[in-house]
Amino acid sequence: MYIVANWKMNVPTETIPTYMHRLSALNLAAHQLIICPPYPYLAELSGAIHTTSCTLGAQNVAQAAGGAQTGEVSAAMLAHMNVRHCIVGHSERRTFHHETDTIINHKIQQLQAHGIGAILCIGETAAQREQGTTTTVLSTSLMTALADVAPPSTQAPLMVAYEPRWAIGSTTTAEPADIAVVLSFIREILSQTWPHLSVPVLYGGGLTATSITPILTACAVDGVLCGGVSLRSESLSSLLKAVIRHAAKT
Repeated sequence: MYIVANWKMNVPTETIPTYMHRLSALNLAAHQLIICPPYPYLAELSGAIHTTSCTLGAQNVAQAAGGAQTGEVSAAMLAHMNVRHCIVGHSERRTFHHETDTIINHKIQQLQAHGIGAILCIGETAAQREQGTTTTVLSTSLMTALADVAPPSTQAPLMVAYEPRWAIGSTTTAEPADIAVVLSFIREILSQTWPHLSVPVLYGGGLTATSITPILTACAVDGVLCGGVSLRSESLSSLLKAVIRHAAKT
């Protein structure tokens, strides 16, 4: 089970050393916690993360390899910071920075070239959901974002995170039964692209330590992408414990 903690443009309510120390008390066993802080905190977290079973992630990457790209951070720079995973296509990047699936495709290829695993976010808006076009939106995003992308490998893995855009930044989650249907659809599309590979599929959107349990129970989910709940070690620990309890029962 993968747990991706996206701090967004925030830092934890406690110091990073305290935050990491409290998380290190958890026995994550076979689960992988990926923490994605804002760029300025990558160095500090990289130093603190070695004492835990966590992995360092980033929230974004440039679509270009380098050059006159003021304000951007390249995949090569992230690799130099020991970043192992990177979120691409988050709904907030799509909404506020007008990122298209073509731009996201370029970013994934940059990450692959430097051995960084992409966490590709896809999801529908509230209007698209009401129009009944969720599957069309998701299939278009997948096919465009993954066009000409090399098959995932141990050196450059890939995950797909379904995050309904209407649930991001809220305490509202999709119904577990609906999530299960969408995850199955995503896997079907991925199996057509890479028939012999198993790509982890995650869910994100409005997650809490309470709301995650019915999702884990009802859905064949490979992990979760969480935001606000990851800003305190206490609340993130509660969510992680829910994951660990569920895994122990299955």
